[in-house]
Parts: sequence; structure tokens; C-alpha cells
Amino acid sequence: MKHSQTDHDGKQAMPGVTLLVTAAVLALIALLISVYLSLQTLTGEPVAGCGADDGCGAVLASPWSAVAGVPVSLLGAATYLAVLLGLGLRLGSRGPHRLGDFLLLAAAPAMLIAAGWFTYIQIVEIKEICPYCMLDHAIGTVLGILLPVIVFSRTLLKPALPLAIGAVGCIGLIALQHATLAEDTQSTANPFVDRDGDEVINGKRHISMFSGALHVILEETPHLGDARAKQVVGIVFDYACPHCRATHQLIKKAMEEDPSAFAVVPLPVSLDEEHNPHLNSDDKRFDESYGLALLAQAVSTADMAKWRSFDQWLFSGEADDFPRPYEEARVKAAQLIGEATLDDLMNNANLILHRETIDRNIALLSLIPEDRRYIPIVTSPGAPRHLTERFYEIDVLLNLLAEADAGLKSAEDAGQETTN
Repeated sequence: MKHSQTDHDGKQAMPGVTLLVTAAVLALIALLISVYLSLQTLTGEPVAGCGADDGCGAVLASPWSAVAGVPVSLLGAATYLAVLLGLGLRLGSRGPHRLGDFLLLAAAPAMLIAAGWFTYIQIVEIKEICPYCMLDHAIGTVLGILLPVIVFSRTLLKPALPLAIGAVGCIGLIALQHATLAEDTQSTANPFVDRDGDEVINGKRHISMFSGALHVILEETPHLGDARAKQVVGIVFDYACPHCRATHQLIKKAMEEDPSAFAVVPLPVSLDEEHNPHLNSDDKRFDESYGLALLAQAVSTADMAKWRSFDQWLFSGEADDFPRPYEEARVKAAQLIGEATLDDLMNNANLILHRETIDRNIALLSLIPEDRRYIPIVTSPGAPRHLTERFYEIDVLLNLLAEADAGLKSAEDAGQETTN
């Protein structure tokens, strides 16, 4: 009878050990992925199998990839390490272990919340998917369900406290990330801000940006919004760039909410290797972006109102990751301004002028330090810095505009003092 009872106990113990070992293997895999992503993030090296501008590259380069400067993947690695420690303590004691169970129960809700949050961020905010991250989140979800099952089978703890600590801690880190998002946005200094300007001369608004390297007359330049708006924003972008497309939608929404706040001067470029010596990519999606920019310039020359419609159409393709094909865009342009007009504007002297404009915009990239040379580049006259790469909260732009306004006033005051 005694032998039978022992045999029965052994059979009951086996499933518990199996779950512990299974959880440990999953946690180890997730730990290795997190450590790898952390190393790639900290060193700036590309992730195997992913491009620099999409997938893992886009996700790991986004402001959402860190919390107060600490890579999210590093926080994930710490969590999986805690899970391995908790499982190890429980295995070593051959049953419940207070510290081990505490670690497992605290980690479970944290992993579930983090998996849901960062999956949402990739799909909705960044609109790029990192397969490594998603595998980590999938493992985190499985562990988030499995660990409470392991602990609740037999524990010495009251589970409410560790569960609450894990959930509140994770939500707190997400809140901190959201609060510091503006600080994490890439930016680059504009050391010659006093060369920028925004003034009315002979009834027309003259704008200088990029340390005075760019000078436009707003009423004679393709722009979005009211030329009388309080401030002007310049955006260097590529119609084929998914980050530029996302930023365009964010800014468009902000302009709709307050039409008098700012007007936008789009400055199209191409990342095609053939046309851009300062920032280029061999990604096939950019092969036709120079042509798309030329078409946009042609339409704006013919009719500014129809250009606004064309510009919005170029940004509103069915697939967020890929631009409108050139031939499809040419047909649309011809529909808007007429085939004969388009043919004239895409030939001879007119084409030379359009190329000069786009090449001028491309040359602006040389003013940005190489390690911060990303698009879109967002700036405003008087701004002491330029926003580079996509931003995710409109507050980032509003902060830049406040700095730009202060910068112009400071330069104006300095000029008056010199005159006096």
C-alpha cells in the first residue's frame, strides 16, 4: 500500500515538473531574443533578416523602443531572467518557494500587458512588424497564462500582492514611456537659427529655414493650409517613405483641428540611390520616388489647388508601406491638369526647373549630421533643432513650434538692439 501511494505521488508530481521545464525553456528562448535585440539596439547594428527602414529596423529605431532611454528589450530580458530565477527556485525546492512564486506571479501580468501594448504599438502606431519582437510577445503571453497555473497549483503566498505589483509596475513604465516620448524623438541642432526668417515683404510672406539655406515665398510655393497661419513648418520627405506617410497623416489631423496654427511647406526628395548622394536606400520601394516628386512639382506649377488634391492622393495609397506606382500617378496627374499640360510641364525647360527644386531639397540633407540623417525632417523658422525621423505625438511638433517662435523673437530683439 505504501509503495502504491508513493507511485501515485510521483505520477502527480510529474506534470508539475513538466510544466516547470516547459516554462523554463520558453523563458530562456525569450531571454536570448531580448538580449539579442538589446545588443542590436545599443550598438545600432541591423537585426538579421530585417531592413533598416522597415520591420525590426523601424520598430527598434522608433521612440517606442525605449522607456526613458532604456531599451524595452532590455527590460524584457530582465523580466525573463526573473522568471528563470523563480522557476529555478521552485524546481530546487521541489515545490512552493516564497521568493520564486512572488517573481513568477509578478512577471505574469507584466508580460501579458506588455505583449498587448507593444503589439498594438507595432500594428497601429509604427505600422511595422518586428518578427523577433512578436515572437517574444507570443512567448510572454504563453508564460503569462502558464506561470499562474504553475503557482496556483500549490503556493505559500497570497497572490494578490505580486500580481498587483507586476500589473501596476508595467502600466507605470508604459505611462513613463508615453510621458517621455517627446524627449526620445530624434532631433538635430540648428546652430545658425539667426539666419532663419519669417517676414512679409511687399505683401508676400518670405520664409527662410535650414539655417537660411532654404528661402521661399510662401504664396508662390506649394503649401498646405492658410498662408496667413501663425507659423510655417517645412517637411523634407519622400512619397515612398512609410514614416513620412504616417507623419503626414498626423500633421494633417493637427491642421484640421486648428487651421490657423501653422501652414506646411512640403519639400519632396527621393531616397533613390541614383539621385540622392546624402541619404539613399537600395529598397525597391524608392525606385520611382524621384518621378513621383517630379509629377507633384508639375501639377503644382499648373494648379495649386489640384496639386493639394494630388499630394493627398499620393499619400493615401491602399498599402501604407508602398507608394503609388509611377504610371498610376501619371494617369492621375493627367486627369487633374490635362494630358497636354502635363506633357509640357514634364519636358524641356519645365522639367529642368522641377529637377532643380527637388535636387535643392535633397541638398538640404547634407546639413543634417550623418548619424541623424533620417526622413522626414521637420523644422520651422527660428527652431533651434530639427525633428528627424517620424514622431508619434503632435505635442512634439507643438513644442518645436514654441521653440521656433521664441527663436524668431530672440533674433528680432537682437536685431533691434543692433540697430539702436
